[in-house]
Amino acid sequence: MNLFLKHPKLTSVFWILVSKFSFVCLMTIVKYMKDYSPLQLNFLRSAIVFFILFPTLTLTQGISSLKTKQPLYQFIRMLFSAGAMVCFFYGYRMLPIAKASAINFSYALIVPALSCFFLNECVSWRRWVYLIVGYIGILVIINPIFEVFELGEFIALLGVIFLASASILVKKLTHTDKNHVLVFYSSVASTALLGFYFIGQCYFKFDTSFPCWAPVRFEDYYLIASIVISSLIGQFSYVEAYRKGQLNFLAGFDYLKFLFAAAIGYMIFGELIETTTFYGALVILVCSYLNTKEEFKDTSQQNPPSE
Repeated sequence: MNLFLKHPKLTSVFWILVSKFSFVCLMTIVKYMKDYSPLQLNFLRSAIVFFILFPTLTLTQGISSLKTKQPLYQFIRMLFSAGAMVCFFYGYRMLPIAKASAINFSYALIVPALSCFFLNECVSWRRWVYLIVGYIGILVIINPIFEVFELGEFIALLGVIFLASASILVKKLTHTDKNHVLVFYSSVASTALLGFYFIGQCYFKFDTSFPCWAPVRFEDYYLIASIVISSLIGQFSYVEAYRKGQLNFLAGFDYLKFLFAAAIGYMIFGELIETTTFYGALVILVCSYLNTKEEFKDTSQQNPPSE
């Protein structure tokens, strides 16, 4: 405990790792439940979270506790977050888990650029070099020269862009809004948007090529409950990490999600890691370590110990 108090960044690292592991678990369950569309699973996840948080928070803290102090930023973040989750649900369904996670590593390149511009967070030239080399590792994994760029890869990459944009707004909102407010409004956005979609599908009878609602079987309830639990843990730990740490620093730890994804993908789906994926991930992990080391060095120079 004293170690975490002495080094607050370690606390943010802990929470971001919890968030990444929860996210991989969530996407593993979504990939496993192939009888339901990603849109339906995302709606069930967000709706259940909403109906858990709304009565709990209003009864314990009052309806005023759900009020945001920055409604415009909150609304834009809600749209980005909802779009990111839909893209990730589809991307992880269409691709091997390790490959989808590798594509998500581009988050660590997008966030520093956005944080420099919108949050005035400085990134040294050495860290830019590490991030760019890390992106080369991502290209090795995707292997665009010898393989066709798939729709699933495009959807996963679009989700990363949405998530990076949402993260910038989360960092701004953590200065005024509490964690439960951010998580609550994320559930509101997905529930409302996807709810309108399924209601519209019921009344207007969309083409069958669009994702349709499937009756939920009783034996799948525990999997849906696991989705909700993973989502809650992931969102709360994600917000807490960005409350305590710099955005561009924590973005580097997105690389470590590959380890979780590769292990779970092999154990659950028997997905073997390709040679290009292994070497690309090795480059990424080395760059992640160097990026983190450089960040700690920059911080120690900016804040020398007092005598």
